[in-house]
Amino acid sequence: MPTWKYLLKSLYSNQTIIDGRKRPFYWALMFFVLSIFLMFVVPLAQGYQNDGRAIIQPQSDQGLSIALHQLSQDERFQSLYIEDGVLKDHSLADQPNFAREPAPGETNFFTQTNLANAVVGTGSGQVSWTAPVDTSYQFMSEITDDAGKTYNVPLLRVFSTSLDSNASREDLEELNDLMNAKIFRAGEEGDEGYLVAENRPVNRSFILFTPSDYYIYIYPLLPTSTESDEPTASTSSQATVFHGVFSAFKDTFEFSSLKCEGPYIAERNNEVVEKWGPLITTSYIPVRNAAIWRQVGITIGVSAGLIIVCGLIIWLFTLGRRNLLHRDCTLWQGLKMSATLSFTVAIIGMVTYFMAPIYSWMFGIMGMVLRTMWLIMKTTGGRAAPNNKPLYQAR
Repeated sequence: MPTWKYLLKSLYSNQTIIDGRKRPFYWALMFFVLSIFLMFVVPLAQGYQNDGRAIIQPQSDQGLSIALHQLSQDERFQSLYIEDGVLKDHSLADQPNFAREPAPGETNFFTQTNLANAVVGTGSGQVSWTAPVDTSYQFMSEITDDAGKTYNVPLLRVFSTSLDSNASREDLEELNDLMNAKIFRAGEEGDEGYLVAENRPVNRSFILFTPSDYYIYIYPLLPTSTESDEPTASTSSQATVFHGVFSAFKDTFEFSSLKCEGPYIAERNNEVVEKWGPLITTSYIPVRNAAIWRQVGITIGVSAGLIIVCGLIIWLFTLGRRNLLHRDCTLWQGLKMSATLSFTVAIIGMVTYFMAPIYSWMFGIMGMVLRTMWLIMKTTGGRAAPNNKPLYQAR
């Protein structure tokens, strides 16, 4: 069979792959490399198209852009700036960083938003959410559901902390403990601020600034239940978490440039997107790139491992005496067959990723397993001895 015909038929014919198991190894190697490439090229390309600005688009930001528009008007917030990858404050001229202890009675952005000093909701039953010391950093809005019921909920709460999650693992663990104690009121029973699930506050959106990065947690505004005046069912809702780092800023970045001059307009490319876009994108790119290549590494490892395991399974089945390839298939040939059949599966997985990314891995793994099983079934028809005779002659 000509090589071009073998390569074409191997896309759908398991028998062609079996018959071609002794062909030069470089054809199987080609399929192996292409299969892995197809599995990660789509998420890689789509990942690099994400600049992070989607979180501040009015269509899906759960009111975040409205709150950022208001936050940009705050003079203490405008005095912040980024220098050498560290968030600083012009009002703290002698030592402009988180570590400086303010003078008695002095107020600045850090003192008014310090998470350690946040006002924690209390009461019987489900408690209210945690608020900053200065309530002007809690941006509220009245939201009406489909049933006409109105809720006064926070669009965004603004916090800061001197704990640097990028400085050490200890700081990161301490920051997680602080968030559990002050915001989520979870953790382990006996911890500070711990509440049982039914008493925890409703999850509400917040932004947390640290010396070297910031986190935005975005939750749905409306509850899934309207049985009481206070929404109670969104405590288990999943957050959209955005992480940005300041190390990406090579030059000084002034937060005063974030100030929105005009009124808020719920348009795709409004003033919030225009002003906050550079901060969002620049701080997000290092996090995005690290996540993309981590995913690529996992994809390569899982894909290569699956192909090798399927090749090993094919070879093990050929060791059976009743297998048609008994003593006529090596482990290397089993791996070559697995690598060859994987190309078709990778094409299916790539196409599936465009339609439903969450199911692409499932289709890929199921496709690999099924085609390997079908190939093995082709080799398990039983072996007949060359000198076998019909029953009547045996007599």
